[in-house]
Amino acid sequence: MSTQSKTSSRRQFLFVVLLALLASIAFQGSRGLYETTEGRYAEVAREMLRSGNYLEPTLLGLPHWSKPPLTYWAIALGLKIFGVNTWGARFYLVISFVLTVICVWKIAQTLWDKKSAYLSALVYTSSLMPLVSSNVVSTDTLLALWEALAIFAFWKAVRTQSKRWTVLVWLFLGMSFMTKGYPGLLPLLGMIPTQIYLRKTRGAQVPRLLIASGMLTFIAVGLGWYIFEAIKHPYLVPYWLGYEVVGRFSEESEFHNPHFYQAFEIYIPTLIFGTLPWSALLACKFKATKDIVKSALSKNALFKNPQNLFLFSYPLLSLVLFFMAKSKLQLYILPLFLPLSLTMGRALAAFLDLNVIKKISTIRILAISGCIFIVALKALSGTSVVSSPHDMKRLSACIDEAVAARSFQLLVVYDKKLNGLAFYRDEILDHINPGMSEQLSEKVIAAFRNGKTPAVLLRADNVDLVSDALRRSGISVTVKDLYGGWMLITCEQRS
Repeated sequence: MSTQSKTSSRRQFLFVVLLALLASIAFQGSRGLYETTEGRYAEVAREMLRSGNYLEPTLLGLPHWSKPPLTYWAIALGLKIFGVNTWGARFYLVISFVLTVICVWKIAQTLWDKKSAYLSALVYTSSLMPLVSSNVVSTDTLLALWEALAIFAFWKAVRTQSKRWTVLVWLFLGMSFMTKGYPGLLPLLGMIPTQIYLRKTRGAQVPRLLIASGMLTFIAVGLGWYIFEAIKHPYLVPYWLGYEVVGRFSEESEFHNPHFYQAFEIYIPTLIFGTLPWSALLACKFKATKDIVKSALSKNALFKNPQNLFLFSYPLLSLVLFFMAKSKLQLYILPLFLPLSLTMGRALAAFLDLNVIKKISTIRILAISGCIFIVALKALSGTSVVSSPHDMKRLSACIDEAVAARSFQLLVVYDKKLNGLAFYRDEILDHINPGMSEQLSEKVIAAFRNGKTPAVLLRADNVDLVSDALRRSGISVTVKDLYGGWMLITCEQRS
């Protein structure tokens, strides 16, 4: 490679990394944490930070074993650096997103060439779903990073025939498992068919995927915490295996969107619109796109180029499992945007080679425009124009404005836990079911005894029920409208 070509490639790499950094970091702390997902993860991390117990997650003071702790650790690190605030909770997302973009570049470069690497990284950076997800506190952006690293290590193992890279595959799969459990193993659905084919056609030239050192690495990294906690708490084994694994494919209660048809409503639109603006570009170049896809999926091309087999089998088999699972949410399929970005990046490279798109600058401008549009959406979501009752940062601020007393005790009357509100209040809040008026009155009276002014947060449809119950207990109430259906009752003792 010439010096000029190396300089150009370096500039392209720096450009895409800088674009990813700016697009993900912009307005990261503007929108408050939403219930339920963001509030839950942030509050568990806050409680870890406050208690110093980083091995046993708690939510509102109670054990919370539904996910392994790696995501909570990542969030807690941001809280340690920036404080208990929105930016601190989302700091890990910026790092994860930028590193994933770099991984997409490295994977595409290993599979094809630097031009495909540049274009694939641009696609991932500016696609709607990956960039929006980098503003949502959950396991998924971090999971995408570990899966990208595992995929990169797999292809380096194939290209270099090195067992060290195979060990790294299992190391990163272990980190994926420590992030979200068994969904972290989904890249194997592409690795195993590809490796079987490669060993069949190339034999000993391809290192085995299942090696002892790799398995031991995965057990230590991915299962170490599970084994440690299962020894301390034996009841966790049936919970993890029965509810978190088997239950997600067999039980319909307590899961998001459990019906099979809902997968079509959730996942298909997410794949199409989540890859904007690139899915729109490919649709505009439909004939060229159809020819490229037809050529790539032909029997000869599919098995002649093992990367095509991987990019076909990984998302397809993963989608089968996502459709079968009872719990369905858009963020679950974020890791599938890794192979989608690689495929689209390769298609854009073919467009340039075939003169379907004449200049690479056209693609660069589209990527920048996509990032600007998504950043504008992030900026808008942090303003009063977009008023969501799920925004716990705004709700907490409204409570502070509404309560004139210097010292007050907040009581929440709601049928769900407001974990994000507890995060912003930096305390574990009292939650009372709307039908338990007697318990609420007792807590209000206890607050008076402690020298605090009770303030009751509730939804508008419960105001009359709660107000009447408090008045019957000899308590004067003042009702204030906050926003989005949230109401606040401040209480005073009758003289």
